[in-house]
Amino acid sequence: MPKGIYVKWTPEMLTFIKLFQPYFRYSEIAEMMKEEFGITLTTNQISFKLNKLGIYRENSGRFQKGHQTWNKGIKKPMGENR
Repeated sequence: MPKGIYVKWTPEMLTFIKLFQPYFRYSEIAEMMKEEFGITLTTNQISFKLNKLGIYRENSGRFQKGHQTWNKGIKKPMGENR
């Protein structure tokens, strides 16, 4: 879809992306939306709409509270000052 084109989100479209959001990548959801509704969306359009609805992916790219590093308790080799 060209930049700046307004998308009129129907309740069926919103239900569709809410349903498939946890299980599929945004690119896959865009393809399914094209097949189901005949509308071409970018992954950013899907992502922004879900964020606006308050629906976020669990993995935000940050360490979660209580995360334990892979090298906890491993001693540094001698001579390494960092």
